[in-house]
Amino acid sequence: MQEYYMYMRSRYIHRLEEKIELKDLVDLAKMKIDPSLEDIPLLFLSSYYDFLCTEPYSLWNEKVAARTFEGLQNIYNNSVDIEQALKSVLTHFLISYACYKELIKIIEDLSFVNDSPEIKTRMYRIPTYNGLIEGCLTNLYKSFRDLLDLIVEKDLKSQTRLNGLYEMLVSNGYPELCENVDVDLRNAINHGGIFLTDIKAQFYFYKKGKQEVKEMTYSDFDRTIENLFDDVSGMIVAYIRFFSIYPDIMSSIETIMQSDTFIKNGLIKILLSLPGATCGVISESPDGTQLNMMFNTRFNERGELVKFSIEVASIARAIYPSYDSYFVSISNERMLPGWARYSAIDLDAVANSEIDIIDLYTKSESRGDVLFWEPNNELLDLDYIKYHRFPITKGNGWRLANISDCSTKEFKRLKADLFIEKKMSKKEYIRIVNDSIRKLKSMFNPPTPQIKVKHGDIPADSIYLNVYLGNIRIRNKSLFTSNNNFLLYAEYNSPGVSFLKNGGLPDVAWVPLLKEHIGNILYAWNPNTIQSENESRI
Repeated sequence: MQEYYMYMRSRYIHRLEEKIELKDLVDLAKMKIDPSLEDIPLLFLSSYYDFLCTEPYSLWNEKVAARTFEGLQNIYNNSVDIEQALKSVLTHFLISYACYKELIKIIEDLSFVNDSPEIKTRMYRIPTYNGLIEGCLTNLYKSFRDLLDLIVEKDLKSQTRLNGLYEMLVSNGYPELCENVDVDLRNAINHGGIFLTDIKAQFYFYKKGKQEVKEMTYSDFDRTIENLFDDVSGMIVAYIRFFSIYPDIMSSIETIMQSDTFIKNGLIKILLSLPGATCGVISESPDGTQLNMMFNTRFNERGELVKFSIEVASIARAIYPSYDSYFVSISNERMLPGWARYSAIDLDAVANSEIDIIDLYTKSESRGDVLFWEPNNELLDLDYIKYHRFPITKGNGWRLANISDCSTKEFKRLKADLFIEKKMSKKEYIRIVNDSIRKLKSMFNPPTPQIKVKHGDIPADSIYLNVYLGNIRIRNKSLFTSNNNFLLYAEYNSPGVSFLKNGGLPDVAWVPLLKEHIGNILYAWNPNTIQSENESRI
């Protein structure tokens, strides 16, 4: 059985070798990271590939990486028992690493957006800067603090905030790790002291009871974010190098993994993430019988997805042997989310040569445990689709929100929430609903990358509206009659016949509504709305 799982692991690693031979990766690591490196631990194979072969990972700050590693090595050489801090070190490292991976997605998606400087700063620059400072660097500093605490007399663990961590690193000889960190900027952001103009951002903060200000052009802000990102990358490279070159540390990490679920799952996510496939989540079902693994992949051919899911489930079976089933969820930008579930019994039967992989797939599919959709192979401008936004649509006393596309291949369909500011007559409600439907009917909808849908500058076939009394911030948006904010559900269908049973609502919500058809529009009223209108007339 163990030979089989080793074989499946080698098949999985072969996906990396489709990009670069392992020997070449090791040689590259020796040249750019550590000449003494003999081999790359399996746990960090994908990390070495990322930081050596792909951008923006590979733009790491070499000076920060070298100084961080010097510090880690010095602690290792002078500490009596580094293992006592390793659990805390790994915890903070993995928190930082997970945040770092999410920030890469944000940078890839939003750094090139051509919004106004103010909007881009609020939407991208400030959250990214804060994520790098609070999520990444602060946790890397805490990780370094817990190691440094082993060799200095002063108690360092009381330093938990950025300012204290910053001063701790500088006072102990590591200013290079903080070179691009500005505590004043962080304080201004967290305390609401930001003023944005067309050409620059102003940061207001207090020092010794006196208000001060720093100004930064948006291009400088972008460079600061890039420098911070490269500093984080450099520190992560140093940690991975540190974990890799000392066999006793790797042995201790493996021991910790046996008793700490957070650390184990965090490291296995790194292990299972290879070029073209990123593991985002590892969790278990509420009853504890199933292991769930969620992936994003760049490939979407059904046969390849099936093979990949079997490889992942087989490796997970060896690493997490106590579960009854293994669930692999796969997302891809050109197909609907798919998944496969394999039972432990069937995986073991394959490992023991009692059944083959074809039998495993057939048995799983016959149970309804394999679902991978065909990808949408239309030639599409994915960036245009990604950044498309429905226009702000409002009128006198009303506003549309949460406009979304629910079109199918045959029908163009849009849905939205309609907010009406104040009570009015039923006739006025109908007028506003009709105005909203007219605007939605003519609205352009882009294609959908995952499936083929009816789209473009053509009239919508159906419109679905949830209508509320109040502004967009009302908290209760349920569609039950007990919700006094809910006025009605309205549905337009060009043929005059609904394509959606009961407006997609459960019977308990649909049945009490008072329905009437006017032309091609169905109005399903909250009876309390009608009652309150009648009472107002008496």
